[in-house]
Amino acid sequence: MTTLKDLIEGADLDLFMDSESGFAIEATFNGTFGPYTIKGIFDKGEPVFNDHSGQVEVETSVLIVKEKDFLQVKNHDTVTIENVIYKVETFDHDGTGLTTLALYKDREN
Repeated sequence: MTTLKDLIEGADLDLFMDSESGFAIEATFNGTFGPYTIKGIFDKGEPVFNDHSGQVEVETSVLIVKEKDFLQVKNHDTVTIENVIYKVETFDHDGTGLTTLALYKDREN
């Protein structure tokens, strides 16, 4: 019997990670190993104004990659996405073949 995890880890995941017809972008990592370019789904953190406190809060940027593509990348390595350099703050392997990376903006390239 095929499980949902089997389906996600299979070739279907490649459809989402296609930068030409899917949802993915290319990200270039530098650090322990590099440069190392992989494809992932990027959610850019945007500043949000809190009406109650008057403070500006910034959501963390997130990059979702295939776990097998992420094996050589470590915390604090840098990643360039669309001419912006981010540092890998944390990463979480979710058990479905995907890894979610929390990124913080370091500087413009």
